[in-house]
Amino acid sequence: MNPSKAVRGIAGFTLVELLVVLAIGMILALVSYPELAKYYSRSQLEGTAQQLALMAQKARYQAIRTNQTATVCADTATKQVTGSLGTTQNAWFTLPKAVNFGAPSPQLAITLVVTPNCFTFNSDGSVAEVGSFRFVDNNANYLELRIDPQATARVQVRKWNETDSAWYTRNQGGKAWTWNTSTIF
Repeated sequence: MNPSKAVRGIAGFTLVELLVVLAIGMILALVSYPELAKYYSRSQLEGTAQQLALMAQKARYQAIRTNQTATVCADTATKQVTGSLGTTQNAWFTLPKAVNFGAPSPQLAITLVVTPNCFTFNSDGSVAEVGSFRFVDNNANYLELRIDPQATARVQVRKWNETDSAWYTRNQGGKAWTWNTSTIF
């Protein structure tokens, strides 16, 4: 190759090629947006339930460690969950925008199944009252944070199965969680 010869063209893309790639990218984004939004909503619901399960377990362990009662309380009006040890409030969590307190239609009146909307963990590791906090996302997927039995205060995250009208932990009885994809609000 002779270095004195001029290079015929400069490597690169033309404006038309760039616009075609940009148009294809925009079409793919528009097509995938609804699915991404559903995935995001579902992941917020699962993340909220898991985070609050950890908060409840931590409260139970602190009650045992410090020999004091610990509580985890839910406020449906402010969408907040608070935790306290003895008389000191030490943790709080606000539900994300896509997640609300809610229960499936046959159980609408029982969003918080514990009175007075608090779990109280005793110093022996038990819970004063068994129950659950229930959550819903924009696609009518329901999860509950369940604490039961009273003596051991086992914390579980369960999902509502519309077909069976029952709550299941993940893969309980070989059943995988199924998710609704139609937006309700």
